[in-house]
Amino acid sequence: MKLAKVFKENKQFTLFSILALVVVGVAVFAPQIAPYDPLDAVMLESLQAPSSAHPFGTDKLGRDLLSRVIFGTRTSLIMTLCLVAVIFVIGTFLGVIAGYFGGIVDGVIMGVNNQKPEAYAEFGKPLVMLDYYVNDEVPVVVSDHEMGGRLAAEELIRSGCRYVLHIGSETDTDRVLSYKSHRALRETLETNEIQTREVDIKWNSFDFQNYFEMACLILEENPEIDGIMAADMPASAFLKAAVKLGKKIPEDFSVIAYDGTYVSRTNIMEITTIHQQLHEIGNRAVDTILKLVDGETPQERYITIPVELKKGSTT
Repeated sequence: MKLAKVFKENKQFTLFSILALVVVGVAVFAPQIAPYDPLDAVMLESLQAPSSAHPFGTDKLGRDLLSRVIFGTRTSLIMTLCLVAVIFVIGTFLGVIAGYFGGIVDGVIMGVNNQKPEAYAEFGKPLVMLDYYVNDEVPVVVSDHEMGGRLAAEELIRSGCRYVLHIGSETDTDRVLSYKSHRALRETLETNEIQTREVDIKWNSFDFQNYFEMACLILEENPEIDGIMAADMPASAFLKAAVKLGKKIPEDFSVIAYDGTYVSRTNIMEITTIHQQLHEIGNRAVDTILKLVDGETPQERYITIPVELKKGSTT
């Protein structure tokens, strides 16, 4: 039952699985499926157009192209399996060597994940965190999310919003530092008597279609919502949903995407974003881990990188 539910809820996965089974089936049963021997050359039938006898036509040697495609599928699949086998053997060999001798990894840079903080102490290697606080001994590189939340709120206020939705969470802001943006957004809006609503969704639990369907449902049931701040993907989904529902952007509905990745730049219009300096975050994290590996003590253990508002056409 669980497997059936997975296939039912994940249409793309189901479609991919069906296509994969078809390809494997064609490869395995190629001799039974192919109407002709792929090497059987009949010069009198060379370069024929597609017909009932040869659905894909024939090549210059008169060989049936459909049969050659079917047998080519088998060859491609065998070559792929051989390549995977070689990679598996080499990877396993190198992994065993690395595990036995150790010393391959000198330090670790890690972002937010589902590990409990106590687990990080087990690394036994220099550690730098991104956007996640472990303790005062572990350096962390983080965007100025409180600044980001305030900038987003101020821009939504300038756009005339009176009821703002934000997709995210204010829970565990002492550890998951990006959540501070939602708290700063809410506090700034409430100070200016702007109504807010939070929808708490695990950041990696949805794809774009899920977000889009959720956005349509929320906006249909809550037509008073006239602004949103969310990560790039849900912000893009809410923009698409608002347009579908006939809302004018930004007159009826304003959108701010938090991150400024490529996702926010592939929409029907340029989204206003709170832009995180990802390259600078990466550079500071690498500089810090290299100092730790060399036995140096970093001057800063809580490194904050400013964010900036990049105005688009959605506010």
